[in-house]
Order: sequence, then C-alpha cells, then structure tokens
Amino acid sequence: MNRIGRKWSVGLAACLALVLALAAQSGWAQPAPASVHGHVNNAIGAPLPKGQIKLTQDRSADEKSRKYTNTFDVDSSGNFKGTGIAPGTYLAIVFVDDKSVDYLDNVTFAAGEDHPLNFDMSRKEYIDKMTPEEKKQLEEYKKKNSEATAANQKIANLNALLTQARTDTKAGNFDSAITAMQQATTQKPDEGILWVALGDAQLGSADAAAKAAKAAGKPVDATVQAKYSEAAASYKKALEEAQC
Repeated sequence: MNRIGRKWSVGLAACLALVLALAAQSGWAQPAPASVHGHVNNAIGAPLPKGQIKLTQDRSADEKSRKYTNTFDVDSSGNFKGTGIAPGTYLAIVFVDDKSVDYLDNVTFAAGEDHPLNFDMSRKEYIDKMTPEEKKQLEEYKKKNSEATAANQKIANLNALLTQARTDTKAGNFDSAITAMQQATTQKPDEGILWVALGDAQLGSADAAAKAAKAAGKPVDATVQAKYSEAAASYKKALEEAQC
C-alpha cells in the first residue's frame, strides 16, 4: 500500500511540473510588470517642484476612499519614475499636498514596457477649467515672473559687458571697452561699478594717446586732454552713485 502511495505521489508531482511547464509556454505565467517615467509642468510651464503621481483602476469611488495601486514621487525638477505596475489601463493623477491637481485617464501600460507619461498644466484644457480667481492669480504670477526674468536677463547682460570691458582694457583695446561700458551705463546709469569700468577704459585710452604723442615728439593736444576729462567725469559719476 505504501509503495502504491509513493508511486501516486511521484506521478502527481510529475503531472504538476508538466502543467506548470505548459502554462509557462502557453503564456499563462505572470506578465512582466511595466515601468513609467515622465515630467510634470505646472500652469506657468515651469517644472512642478514636488508632488506625487498615483495610479488607480478604481474610477467609481470618491477621491478619499479610492484605492491606488502605485505611487511615485515627483522630484524638485518635476521628474518622476517607477516600476512594479501591473499591465492594464489606469487613471493617473497628480497630487500636491494630498490634493489632486491634474489627471490623465485611460493610460495603458503593456507588460515589460517603460511607459512615458507627461503632465502639462499649461495646456488650454487645464487653464479653461480654472476658476476666474485662479486665472487672475495665474496672470499676476506670470506678469511678476516675466518681470523677474527680464530683470535677471538685464543683469546677466550687464555682467557680460563689464567682463568684456575689463578684459579689453587689460589688453589695451580701449575703444572696444569704452563702447561696451557706454552701452552698460546707458542701460543702468545708477550702477557705480559700471562708471568705474568706463573711467578705467577712458583713462587707458588717454594714457595711450599721451604716450603716442610723446613718442612722436608732439605736445599733448586738446584731444588728449578731452580724454582725461571724460575719464574724470566717469569717476566722479561713480562716486556720486556710490554715495546715493
């Protein structure tokens, strides 16, 4: 009797192994999980600096009781990625401070796929759904952001002109340095350091002209004197702005 039982157990194990092998060959095995990677922009088109992306197939429940299958964090650059997604079609929702702010429905993930998924809240469809107050706040923010961007661009341009002028003055390219700093002082006349750089270039030009005149055995004429006067005027302007 024991021998028969042992034979039965061996036979059953062999059948189970065969069934599992056939299941794997027939595609009955568990499908490979999908992955996701993407980016989130806010309503002004800038990267969303924080938040979470949640996936769900539970469309009937309300937001608080809804069950989510996957959650992925959004980094400070607005990027996110993750894996472990069971193949299927999902509702993907962007959360910020536990509040849903955007979503994409019918997002399908295939087995083994690394699916790209991007949210752009600056799109017309998103803006159109905003309340009048939200739209007003958005426009005000855009205006302030535009002004800040313009100011930063102006500063960057002035710094570039200042660097160019200092390099040209050191190399003896005084006319180029003077042109750059005249442009800079016109853009921002209340910045003393720009007037100093202009005065340095003008003084260098005056010294070079005086040296050339001396080498040629000629007296320092009114043209050279005018160059020194221009340099003095620039230095005086720099002092005035420094005292403001």
